Amino acid sequence: MSGLLVFITIAFLTLLSPGPGVLFTVTNSINYGVKTALFGISGLIIGMFVIAVISASGVGLIITSNPTIFTVLKFIGAFYLMYLGYKNFSKKSPSQDLITDQQSDKNVSKSRLFYQGLLASLLNPKTIVFFIALFPQFIDIKKEILTQFLVLS
Repeated sequence: MSGLLVFITIAFLTLLSPGPGVLFTVTNSINYGVKTALFGISGLIIGMFVIAVISASGVGLIITSNPTIFTVLKFIGAFYLMYLGYKNFSKKSPSQDLITDQQSDKNVSKSRLFYQGLLASLLNPKTIVFFIALFPQFIDIKKEILTQFLVLS
């Protein structure tokens, strides 16, 4: 149990450091309102869970141990984030979107926000490294690994 509390503390402190997911969420909350931003947040969460599965299964170790694969993943993620930034800056002023929540909900596809959140999470190499570095420290191989994985995820 003390190991779980340490893990939760580390995860909480990591979540406090702003990254692409935080920027994505704040931008969507300002532009479209909190209710609509929840669709993007759902995509981020599912993407993190997929990365946790990949990391726990060992594929993440292969990605991070092979510099070429890891570099390609970083560039894909960076280009995707630049694309999102460009799309955000090239549209009309966010203050125009905040006139009413009803008008802003019509301006964006909720499924599009979900998929943008999913891709932003999946293409973030920091998340892969985070899970690879943390999971082995807190998983006891003498106990059922699936249960520990689900709790930590």
